[in-house]
Amino acid sequence: ISPNDAQGLAVISALDQVHVVFSIPEDAAPALLSQFTRARRQQQTLPVEAWDRGQRERLAEGQLLAVDNRIDSSTGTLKLKAVFDNRDQRLLAQQFVNVRVQVETLPNALMIPASALQRGNRGDFVYVVQHADAKSQQVTLRNVVTGRRQGDHISIEQGLEAGEQVVINGLDRLREGAQVTVITGKDT
Repeated sequence: ISPNDAQGLAVISALDQVHVVFSIPEDAAPALLSQFTRARRQQQTLPVEAWDRGQRERLAEGQLLAVDNRIDSSTGTLKLKAVFDNRDQRLLAQQFVNVRVQVETLPNALMIPASALQRGNRGDFVYVVQHADAKSQQVTLRNVVTGRRQGDHISIEQGLEAGEQVVINGLDRLREGAQVTVITGKDT
């Protein structure tokens, strides 16, 4: 056995602290870089989370450690590195994880499922249920101004009020004034 032998006796991986390298699209880079720079100036860190493959369970919390200084032109992504304290051994070497970085918090943001948002020649719109207290109601088309997207949800900056219901299923069959049946969680 020699020091650089690729076929050594064993591979030893340190697991008390795990580093994760991941990429983000270059479109998201300016917002992240701004927050990363601001946090470093204030001697703070940006929190990150590691989630399982299905994004159902948070495996660990950590902090953003480093950001690459160039965009990979072949993929249009920026590499980042996060560090996770792994005392409970939930992260393993070579494990696939989804990493979430909290870049910004929008207080009192109005969020809708991204599946409710439609695009047309007059811009972005949603179908809003009129008088959502009854089972069968009409819908009206409402133009909206969208904001940030987070996973399967998107913020609405203008065009909707809190508490209004939007249609998320069967959108291809809708038109202004169409009848819809409101289904709540207890109806399914």
